[in-house]
Amino acid sequence: MSIVIITRPSVQAGALENAARARGFDTFVFPAIAIGPVDDAEPLCTALGRLDRFRLVIFVSPNAIEHALACMNAPWPDNLPLAVMGPGSRDALARSGIAPPRYEVICPGHHGNDKQTRFDSESLFAELDLARLGPGPVLLIKGNGGRPWLARRLEAEGIEVQGVESYKRTLPVPGRALLEKMRVLYENQQAAQVVVTSSEGLANLVTLLEGEGGERAAGWLRAQRLIVPHQRIAENATGRGFTNVVLSRAGDSNIVRALE
Repeated sequence: MSIVIITRPSVQAGALENAARARGFDTFVFPAIAIGPVDDAEPLCTALGRLDRFRLVIFVSPNAIEHALACMNAPWPDNLPLAVMGPGSRDALARSGIAPPRYEVICPGHHGNDKQTRFDSESLFAELDLARLGPGPVLLIKGNGGRPWLARRLEAEGIEVQGVESYKRTLPVPGRALLEKMRVLYENQQAAQVVVTSSEGLANLVTLLEGEGGERAAGWLRAQRLIVPHQRIAENATGRGFTNVVLSRAGDSNIVRALE
Protein backbone atom coordinates (compact mmCIF):
# COMPACT_ATOMS: atom_id res chain seq x y z
CA MET A 1 0.00 0.00 0.00
CA SER A 2 1.37 3.42 -1.00
CA ILE A 3 2.20 6.01 1.63
CA VAL A 4 -0.27 8.88 2.08
CA ILE A 5 1.27 12.36 2.23
CA ILE A 6 -1.01 14.87 3.99
CA THR A 7 -0.17 18.48 3.19
CA ARG A 8 -2.59 20.29 5.48
CA PRO A 9 -1.20 22.70 8.09
CA SER A 10 0.09 20.66 11.01
CA VAL A 11 -2.61 21.84 13.42
CA GLN A 12 -5.32 20.55 11.06
CA ALA A 13 -3.76 17.34 9.83
CA GLY A 14 -4.41 15.14 12.87
CA ALA A 15 -8.00 14.10 12.21
CA LEU A 16 -7.35 13.15 8.60
CA GLU A 17 -4.14 11.35 9.55
CA ASN A 18 -5.97 9.32 12.19
CA ALA A 19 -8.79 8.46 9.78
CA ALA A 20 -6.34 7.30 7.12
CA ARG A 21 -4.35 5.23 9.60
CA ALA A 22 -7.55 3.62 10.84
CA ARG A 23 -8.04 2.33 7.28
CA GLY A 24 -4.54 0.84 7.25
CA PHE A 25 -2.61 3.57 5.45
CA ASP A 26 0.91 4.61 6.31
CA THR A 27 0.83 8.41 6.61
CA PHE A 28 3.31 11.26 6.43
CA VAL A 29 2.32 14.83 7.34
CA PHE A 30 4.25 17.35 5.27
CA PRO A 31 2.58 20.75 5.79
CA ALA A 32 2.50 22.90 2.66
CA ILE A 33 1.00 25.92 4.42
CA ALA A 34 1.96 27.50 7.73
CA ILE A 35 -0.86 29.15 9.68
CA GLY A 36 -0.31 31.90 12.21
CA PRO A 37 -2.00 34.91 13.80
CA VAL A 38 -2.17 38.20 11.96
CA ASP A 39 0.50 40.77 12.74
CA ASP A 40 -2.11 43.33 13.80
CA ALA A 41 -5.22 41.92 15.51
CA GLU A 42 -6.83 45.29 16.24
CA PRO A 43 -9.14 45.36 13.16
CA LEU A 44 -10.36 41.84 14.00
CA CYS A 45 -10.93 42.62 17.68
CA THR A 46 -12.74 45.84 16.78
CA ALA A 47 -15.07 44.05 14.37
CA LEU A 48 -15.80 41.25 16.86
CA GLY A 49 -16.54 43.81 19.53
CA ARG A 50 -19.26 45.33 17.34
CA LEU A 51 -21.07 42.23 16.08
CA ASP A 52 -24.43 43.86 16.77
CA ARG A 53 -24.05 46.02 13.66
CA PHE A 54 -23.78 43.07 11.24
CA ARG A 55 -26.59 41.15 9.53
CA LEU A 56 -24.40 38.10 8.84
CA VAL A 57 -20.88 36.87 9.57
CA ILE A 58 -19.13 34.72 6.97
CA PHE A 59 -16.12 32.56 7.83
CA VAL A 60 -14.05 31.36 4.88
CA SER A 61 -12.33 28.43 6.64
CA PRO A 62 -11.82 26.56 9.92
CA ASN A 63 -8.67 28.64 10.45
CA ALA A 64 -10.70 31.83 10.23
CA ILE A 65 -13.08 30.44 12.84
CA GLU A 66 -10.39 29.26 15.24
CA HIS A 67 -8.43 32.50 15.26
CA ALA A 68 -11.49 34.74 15.38
CA LEU A 69 -13.22 32.92 18.24
CA ALA A 70 -9.97 33.00 20.22
CA CYS A 71 -10.28 36.79 20.23
CA MET A 72 -13.83 36.85 21.58
CA ASN A 73 -14.56 37.51 25.22
CA ALA A 74 -18.30 36.85 25.04
CA PRO A 75 -20.63 34.14 23.66
CA TRP A 76 -21.73 34.35 20.06
CA PRO A 77 -24.97 36.41 19.81
CA ASP A 78 -28.00 34.13 19.51
CA ASN A 79 -29.65 36.19 16.78
CA LEU A 80 -26.63 36.66 14.51
CA PRO A 81 -26.51 34.10 11.67
CA LEU A 82 -23.24 32.67 10.42
CA ALA A 83 -22.25 31.33 7.01
CA VAL A 84 -19.48 28.92 6.07
CA MET A 85 -18.32 27.33 2.83
CA GLY A 86 -18.12 23.68 3.83
CA PRO A 87 -18.55 20.92 6.40
CA GLY A 88 -15.09 21.44 7.89
CA SER A 89 -15.99 24.95 8.95
CA ARG A 90 -19.44 23.89 10.07
CA ASP A 91 -17.85 21.24 12.29
CA ALA A 92 -15.34 23.76 13.64
CA LEU A 93 -18.21 25.99 14.75
CA ALA A 94 -19.99 23.03 16.32
CA ARG A 95 -16.89 22.15 18.34
CA SER A 96 -17.09 25.65 19.80
CA GLY A 97 -20.76 25.21 20.69
CA ILE A 98 -22.11 27.19 17.74
CA ALA A 99 -24.61 24.93 15.99
CA PRO A 100 -28.33 24.62 15.22
CA PRO A 101 -30.92 24.87 16.57
CA ARG A 102 -29.67 27.65 18.84
CA TYR A 103 -27.65 29.25 16.07
CA GLU A 104 -28.38 29.64 12.38
CA VAL A 105 -25.45 28.27 10.37
CA ILE A 106 -25.72 28.58 6.59
CA CYS A 107 -23.67 26.04 4.63
CA PRO A 108 -23.86 24.71 1.06
CA GLY A 109 -25.51 21.33 0.80
CA HIS A 110 -27.37 21.56 4.10
CA HIS A 111 -30.70 20.75 2.43
CA GLY A 112 -29.63 17.17 1.73
CA ASN A 113 -26.87 14.76 0.82
CA ASP A 114 -26.17 16.20 -2.61
CA LYS A 115 -23.04 14.54 -3.93
CA GLN A 116 -22.70 17.28 -6.52
CA THR A 117 -22.38 20.08 -3.96
CA ARG A 118 -19.30 22.22 -4.45
CA PHE A 119 -18.24 23.76 -1.18
CA ASP A 120 -17.02 27.13 -2.39
CA SER A 121 -17.91 30.81 -2.65
CA GLU A 122 -20.32 30.28 -5.52
CA SER A 123 -22.29 27.59 -3.68
CA LEU A 124 -22.46 29.65 -0.50
CA PHE A 125 -23.67 32.70 -2.42
CA ALA A 126 -26.48 30.60 -3.90
CA GLU A 127 -27.60 29.69 -0.36
CA LEU A 128 -27.86 33.29 0.87
CA ASP A 129 -31.19 35.08 1.13
CA LEU A 130 -30.14 38.44 -0.30
CA ALA A 131 -33.51 40.07 0.32
CA ARG A 132 -33.24 39.18 3.99
CA LEU A 133 -29.72 40.60 4.19
CA GLY A 134 -30.78 43.90 2.71
CA PRO A 135 -27.90 46.32 2.26
CA GLY A 136 -25.89 44.64 5.02
CA PRO A 137 -23.41 45.14 6.46
CA VAL A 138 -21.85 41.67 6.31
CA LEU A 139 -18.63 40.73 8.09
CA LEU A 140 -16.29 38.47 6.12
CA ILE A 141 -13.60 36.85 8.27
CA LYS A 142 -10.73 35.42 6.25
CA GLY A 143 -6.98 34.94 5.94
CA ASN A 144 -4.49 37.11 4.12
CA GLY A 145 -4.91 37.19 0.38
CA GLY A 146 -7.42 34.59 -0.76
CA ARG A 147 -10.08 34.66 -3.44
CA PRO A 148 -12.14 37.89 -3.53
CA TRP A 149 -15.08 36.49 -5.55
CA LEU A 150 -17.67 36.37 -2.75
CA ALA A 151 -17.05 39.88 -1.43
CA ARG A 152 -17.21 41.34 -4.93
CA ARG A 153 -20.37 39.41 -5.78
CA LEU A 154 -22.13 40.60 -2.63
CA GLU A 155 -21.04 44.19 -3.27
CA ALA A 156 -22.39 43.91 -6.81
CA GLU A 157 -25.77 43.19 -5.20
CA GLY A 158 -25.52 46.39 -3.16
CA ILE A 159 -24.51 44.67 0.08
CA GLU A 160 -21.88 46.33 2.22
CA VAL A 161 -19.06 43.91 3.05
CA GLN A 162 -16.40 44.46 5.68
CA GLY A 163 -13.49 42.07 5.30
CA VAL A 164 -11.14 41.40 8.18
CA GLU A 165 -8.20 39.01 8.49
CA SER A 166 -8.04 36.64 11.46
CA TYR A 167 -4.99 34.62 10.41
CA LYS A 168 -2.20 34.56 7.86
CA ARG A 169 -0.88 31.85 5.57
CA THR A 170 2.81 31.61 4.74
CA LEU A 171 5.19 29.22 3.00
CA PRO A 172 6.43 26.84 5.71
CA VAL A 173 10.06 26.07 6.45
CA PRO A 174 10.14 22.27 6.90
CA GLY A 175 12.57 20.77 9.39
CA ARG A 176 15.43 18.60 8.21
CA ALA A 177 13.70 15.41 9.34
CA LEU A 178 10.67 16.14 7.13
CA LEU A 179 12.83 17.07 4.16
CA GLU A 180 14.92 13.93 4.55
CA LYS A 181 11.84 11.71 4.68
CA MET A 182 10.51 13.36 1.54
CA ARG A 183 13.93 13.04 -0.14
CA VAL A 184 13.93 9.29 0.47
CA LEU A 185 10.54 9.04 -1.25
CA TYR A 186 11.47 10.86 -4.45
CA GLU A 187 15.01 9.49 -4.65
CA ASN A 188 13.62 5.95 -4.47
CA GLN A 189 10.68 6.84 -6.73
CA GLN A 190 8.33 5.39 -4.11
CA ALA A 191 4.63 5.41 -4.92
CA ALA A 192 2.55 7.80 -2.84
CA GLN A 193 -0.88 9.34 -2.61
CA VAL A 194 -0.74 13.07 -1.93
CA VAL A 195 -3.66 14.89 -0.29
CA VAL A 196 -3.84 18.59 -1.15
CA THR A 197 -6.79 20.66 0.04
CA SER A 198 -6.08 24.09 -1.46
CA SER A 199 -4.54 25.55 -4.60
CA GLU A 200 -2.17 27.60 -2.47
CA GLY A 201 -1.01 24.44 -0.72
CA LEU A 202 -0.41 22.81 -4.10
CA ALA A 203 1.69 25.73 -5.31
CA ASN A 204 3.69 25.73 -2.07
CA LEU A 205 4.26 21.98 -2.25
CA VAL A 206 5.69 22.25 -5.76
CA THR A 207 7.87 25.18 -4.67
CA LEU A 208 9.20 23.28 -1.65
CA LEU A 209 10.07 20.14 -3.61
CA GLU A 210 11.62 22.03 -6.51
CA GLY A 211 13.70 24.06 -4.08
CA GLU A 212 14.92 20.96 -2.29
CA GLY A 213 15.28 18.36 -5.05
CA GLY A 214 14.92 20.22 -8.34
CA GLU A 215 13.14 18.71 -11.31
CA ARG A 216 13.74 15.15 -10.12
CA ALA A 217 11.63 15.81 -7.03
CA ALA A 218 9.02 17.87 -8.89
CA GLY A 219 8.72 15.25 -11.62
CA TRP A 220 8.20 12.51 -9.04
CA LEU A 221 5.51 14.60 -7.34
CA ARG A 222 3.59 15.25 -10.57
CA ALA A 223 3.44 11.48 -11.25
CA GLN A 224 1.88 10.57 -7.90
CA ARG A 225 -1.83 10.05 -7.24
CA LEU A 226 -3.12 13.45 -6.12
CA ILE A 227 -6.32 13.62 -4.02
CA VAL A 228 -8.10 16.99 -4.05
CA PRO A 229 -11.54 17.95 -2.70
CA HIS A 230 -12.49 20.61 -5.23
CA GLN A 231 -12.69 20.92 -8.98
CA ARG A 232 -10.75 24.19 -8.99
CA ILE A 233 -7.78 22.51 -7.29
CA ALA A 234 -8.00 19.63 -9.76
CA GLU A 235 -7.88 22.03 -12.70
CA ASN A 236 -4.95 23.85 -11.14
CA ALA A 237 -3.11 20.55 -10.67
CA THR A 238 -3.73 19.43 -14.24
CA GLY A 239 -2.42 22.77 -15.46
CA ARG A 240 0.74 22.18 -13.43
CA GLY A 241 1.36 18.85 -15.14
CA PHE A 242 -0.07 16.39 -12.59
CA THR A 243 -1.17 13.30 -14.46
CA ASN A 244 -3.19 11.34 -11.87
CA VAL A 245 -5.64 13.70 -10.17
CA VAL A 246 -8.55 12.25 -8.18
CA LEU A 247 -11.44 14.49 -7.16
CA SER A 248 -12.99 13.60 -3.81
CA ARG A 249 -15.79 15.40 -2.04
CA ALA A 250 -15.00 17.71 0.87
CA GLY A 251 -14.63 16.19 4.32
CA ASP A 252 -12.16 13.72 5.81
CA SER A 253 -14.36 10.67 5.30
CA ASN A 254 -14.69 11.40 1.59
CA ILE A 255 -10.97 11.98 1.22
CA VAL A 256 -10.20 8.67 2.92
CA ARG A 257 -12.68 6.88 0.64
CA ALA A 258 -10.86 8.37 -2.36
CA LEU A 259 -7.60 6.88 -1.07
CA GLU A 260 -8.98 3.35 -1.15
